[in-house]
Amino acid sequence: MTSTDPHPTPDALAERLAHTGALVNLVFHDIAADCDDLWSRFDTSVDRLHEIVAWCRDLGLSRRARLYFDDNHRSLFDVVLPTLNVTEFAEVVAAVPVSSIGRTGHGTTTDLAAATAQGVRIAAHGYSHTRLASYDPHGTLLATPIGGHYRDRVGAGQHEPATENEVLFQLVEAGEHLYTLTGACQEFVLPHGCYNAATLALNQRFGLYPHLATTDPGIDTGQLLRPRFLVTSNDTPTTLDERITEQASPS
Repeated sequence: MTSTDPHPTPDALAERLAHTGALVNLVFHDIAADCDDLWSRFDTSVDRLHEIVAWCRDLGLSRRARLYFDDNHRSLFDVVLPTLNVTEFAEVVAAVPVSSIGRTGHGTTTDLAAATAQGVRIAAHGYSHTRLASYDPHGTLLATPIGGHYRDRVGAGQHEPATENEVLFQLVEAGEHLYTLTGACQEFVLPHGCYNAATLALNQRFGLYPHLATTDPGIDTGQLLRPRFLVTSNDTPTTLDERITEQASPS
């Protein structure tokens, strides 16, 4: 197959990404010692993480990929970073809710400083990991801007809609706090990936972040709403290849 094939091979996909300057962003959460220790479908075993890292390396995707580790779990510092060559990838990013710092099971200020020195970029993930989007009384997410994929999603654990001031607090305070710890904070990773028109308008009005990262799947071509592929406990290199290729293929 060639890179013009509507269903490119992973090698062709890497070539296409390199040619266009695009990136693939993969999102991990907690990394468990083995499959028996997975407590959420958003967790990944360490063996599976190593499989995915090796897949990126073997198929030439590493330099066209960002690895995100959301929520400041201890496993990033204790399990992942000791064996991960950060410089292999376009970036390795820790998305940190400020209120998690120093809590049991989470990274400390010392961990974040050490990770930064190792080459990890620290991104804001809210002050208290609050969803920055509104829901109707039935728990349905209100309409997002054109291009968003969160329209009419229903899920468990929705909270009351955040006010404009509450959203602004999450955006501003997270960035300012992390700036004092690790330097410039250029990206806000939307908690749970959720946003709406008010979120984007506030960010634009105050000029807060060049990028807001979502969990809308897609190829990253530099857009304001940075798409990311959320890795679940069921994902393998094969399923990720299928998901990424589908997004990269011409419509």
